[in-house]
Amino acid sequence: MHLITRLSQIGKSYRNPILISALVVAILPFSVFAQSVTTEEEDEKEKVESTVEEVVVSASRVPVPAEHVGSSVTVFNKEDIEKRQATHVHELLRESPGLAVSQQSISGQTQLRIRGSEGNHSLVLFDGIELSDPVSSDEFYLQHLPVFATDRIEVLRGSQSSLYGSEAIGGVINITSPIPDEGTTARLSISQGSLSKTKLNSYIAFASEEHFGSVAMSHINSKGLSAKSDNAEADGLQQTSAHLKFGTQISESLDISATALLVNNDSDYDECDYFDSDANENYLSDDCRGDDKKRAVGIELNYEQLDGDLTHKFKFFNTRHKRFDYAYFSDSSKNSISSKQGKKSKIEYQAVMNWEALDTDQITVFALNKENNEAIGQYVAGGEGGRFDTKSFVLEQRMDFGNNIFTSLSGRYDDNKDKQFKDYKTYRGTLAWVVNDDLRLHTSAGTGVKNPQVSELYGWSSDWVANPDLKPETSKSWDLGFEFHTGVSDLTVDLTYFTNIVTNLIGSDCGRDCGDETRDLIDNDGDGETDEPDENKPNVQKSVNNPGESTIKGWELSILGNLADRYDVSASATFLRGFGADGKELVRRPSQILSLNINRQSNFYGNPGSINLNIQHVGKQLDSTTWPNVADLPKYTLVNLGAKLNLNPNLELTGKIDNLFDENYSEIWGYNKPGRTINLGLRYTF
Repeated sequence: MHLITRLSQIGKSYRNPILISALVVAILPFSVFAQSVTTEEEDEKEKVESTVEEVVVSASRVPVPAEHVGSSVTVFNKEDIEKRQATHVHELLRESPGLAVSQQSISGQTQLRIRGSEGNHSLVLFDGIELSDPVSSDEFYLQHLPVFATDRIEVLRGSQSSLYGSEAIGGVINITSPIPDEGTTARLSISQGSLSKTKLNSYIAFASEEHFGSVAMSHINSKGLSAKSDNAEADGLQQTSAHLKFGTQISESLDISATALLVNNDSDYDECDYFDSDANENYLSDDCRGDDKKRAVGIELNYEQLDGDLTHKFKFFNTRHKRFDYAYFSDSSKNSISSKQGKKSKIEYQAVMNWEALDTDQITVFALNKENNEAIGQYVAGGEGGRFDTKSFVLEQRMDFGNNIFTSLSGRYDDNKDKQFKDYKTYRGTLAWVVNDDLRLHTSAGTGVKNPQVSELYGWSSDWVANPDLKPETSKSWDLGFEFHTGVSDLTVDLTYFTNIVTNLIGSDCGRDCGDETRDLIDNDGDGETDEPDENKPNVQKSVNNPGESTIKGWELSILGNLADRYDVSASATFLRGFGADGKELVRRPSQILSLNINRQSNFYGNPGSINLNIQHVGKQLDSTTWPNVADLPKYTLVNLGAKLNLNPNLELTGKIDNLFDENYSEIWGYNKPGRTINLGLRYTF
């Protein structure tokens, strides 16, 4: 099988029938401004696409037809990404059911929580490379990932440690770059907008039957706005990214591909401490800068035997994360605050066997991998850093019973080399039952584990002390969903209930009172009154396991389809409650998140184009202010409006208004978010 054909089967953009919700408002009368256009060429394209079987890549160790998937998955394909004119990946993820995004200002730390899990409980993959940063507790902050090289995003929800290992308690975000079409393609786009934001993207690719290659680059520059709400100074952003992807067919049964991702991110932020060891004095600066550098490289080799029934995959990747922080003062002097570096590498072998027994189609997957995680930093483990090595064994069995019932069972054994933690076994089972053409049942259950990383064990700041007795976080989760086709305007609806129970959730102990006597204290003994400070307790911070079980339960509702043969509609709704073992509500878990997206293909005086309306509503939520206090973040609703117009076959004009009604809101207490912003752009394809 040719390399391009093989990869296209995996990398093609498909519509997922499990996308989006019951938030259907009255459709705006776009027809007042534009006429519908349907050409014979577009009709033929739709017919061809409808005959291609939908495939999900992340829900198994092998690509699986969407109807066979028992887990809850949402897919954003190439068309979905282009319609929304997003700059970063997290802007798209806000529309997926079960996901909550929290971002400091416009360029600060951006966390993702799947079904109420923690930010470092979600594994982010880019072209199969794990992007988690060991020095940041295995979390990857999504402000570092623009969409310039993104062709498809899959959101896999629920505990997935049996497939993916330690970081996948909440789920997996699987991002893939485009597979070039045969021939040569080149694109160049530029946009300019509010906050002096400039965005430049370029892409060039070539492909033949045996080889392909692509190079994509992106540059984003903005003067920004003040990150903190109590500061008026603008905090800017400069982000330069590059992506390279190459592959070749060595023989009919052997191919190799390689990918590399590089991101340089310089962003300003407010309030940082600098300790002058010479003067033995601590200084506070309002002009601070963080310099992040991300490097990721992956190589994959595939070999087929037995007419493709037996395949072997050899895979290697390496990532490096470097962070430097600086403080600037009134005399323009620059002082280094801290530096840290995370490294991660993995080598993996996987074998897949297709076979048949008792009139049942079987797929058996066997995988072995070795993973190294390393964290180094000025304040990490006393400046010495640390390293963990893990060997893993994975087994997955998929079964097609031939009566529209599809199941999978998977198990994983993690061998922690230095025995910092005990060895763990994790499991997962799924079931999909296509009852008839209009109804499909899907359910899954699994366990997960998240090992503490070096920074959690030994600290990441000058006032953080070691706690080498931290235990891994573990989880049990299950979900049950019903997907049905309404027959009304070709709408597909999916309703899913889920539960996630996390044990030994890692939090922080702020010592006596964190040095601020004005802060409220915790009622540890449950007598209804805050406790007095324990003068014998050191006034330092450390990571601790919260005793007992934290429980998150909720519903996800999604709708995807076409209304009146004119409007592509996707919507999602998530209703969730999460509580710790002490009965207190977990922070940054909105009780409700609603999203609606409507796209209309139109014809403007003979030129094809489209109009896109996006509405997002985030309900009230709690947020940490100064530990152990919490604050209410008010609910908010954002309306975004975008449009595209093809001026000629090669030139496209784009425009977008974010936060159309200038909503005042915040996703993290004390941090600003922009008001109404406008961006205009051009894209040329040749």
